[in-house]
Amino acid sequence: MIDGRTSREGSVEPHELGAGVAEALENVSPKVKTGVLQAHDALRKLGIPHALCGGLAVAAHGYLRATKDVDFLTGEDVYERTGAMLIHRPGVPVFVGDVPVDYVPSVPGVNLSEVLRVDELVAVPVEVLIQMKLIAGRPRDRLDVVELVNAGADPVEVEKYLQRVQPALVRKLRNLLERGR
Repeated sequence: MIDGRTSREGSVEPHELGAGVAEALENVSPKVKTGVLQAHDALRKLGIPHALCGGLAVAAHGYLRATKDVDFLTGEDVYERTGAMLIHRPGVPVFVGDVPVDYVPSVPGVNLSEVLRVDELVAVPVEVLIQMKLIAGRPRDRLDVVELVNAGADPVEVEKYLQRVQPALVRKLRNLLERGR
């Protein structure tokens, strides 16, 4: 699907959108939508593979909820090393207007080349998203896991995936789903 708009906050080019992303973008504030699309444009122009991984990814997988920021899984391509420090590469946005843009460089066991894209704006697969939410473990993340399963994520498939990439999270998933239903 292709989407693109021009807004007061800046020009937005047409975008190739992955499954569920268009609906997620229709259900966020205009400034967050502009932030996502402008950040995607910047990453695309820099050739940095990326995928949505926060609240917008949750929405793309069927649980629509509010979010005030943009989160991308990117690998380390968004950073450059200066001595012992990592800093954002020139041109990598950390804010679009007043919308924060956050980057996650890796997830244990995930082959980033299989989930990230340069030209298409996609969300990480639901199994990876649930893995990331279980790792973070905040109350909002735990609720997201339960709601993603309620929205259609197959808990058996998620558990098989976790068993393969990060077995320590299987018990967390089971406990959370037992309490969350």
